Amino acid sequence: NGDSLRWTCSDNNIRPYKNSNADIFPEFELLAAYKKWVGKPLCLDHKSSSVDMIRGIIVDTYYDRKNKRVVALCALDKVNYPDLAHKVSTGCAASVSMGTGVGRAICTDCGKVARVEADFCNHMRNKSCYGEINCELNPIELSIVVNGADPYAKIKHVLAHDLTKAEEGIANYLQLKKSGNIDT
Repeated sequence: NGDSLRWTCSDNNIRPYKNSNADIFPEFELLAAYKKWVGKPLCLDHKSSSVDMIRGIIVDTYYDRKNKRVVALCALDKVNYPDLAHKVSTGCAASVSMGTGVGRAICTDCGKVARVEADFCNHMRNKSCYGEINCELNPIELSIVVNGADPYAKIKHVLAHDLTKAEEGIANYLQLKKSGNIDT
């Protein structure tokens, strides 16, 4: 089937990276989608269907080729959500999780392609496969969460704790991004 992908490696112990939800996001899919997160909401716990749970916005993104991940610059509404802003700035709230629609999910065990949940094979339905390869990503939001599915998805830097430093922090970020020297 032309929609399917299959992981092959001469060493059976080497597998693609998956998060704790057994989701696998191929690099080519992240590269195709990362810019689409710009302008999407920053939410709490993937509750993007209500404006009551939106806490900010994704201002910019770039793809970190070295670490094979999407990095986002977000603006958090500190005025209306001071408690959350304090938790983020002190590192108490440090995990993030990307919310994305998936056009097709592929079982790593049998190669079955699912475009809707009804198409899931028994491996996917029972969560018995190594993972699901997620393709045709349609970004929805980024969420601040207690425990993210990807333990490496963390808030790395707080660029400004107050409005007087915000402009300087963003200018510094843009300079680092341009030079490719952002430490993630």
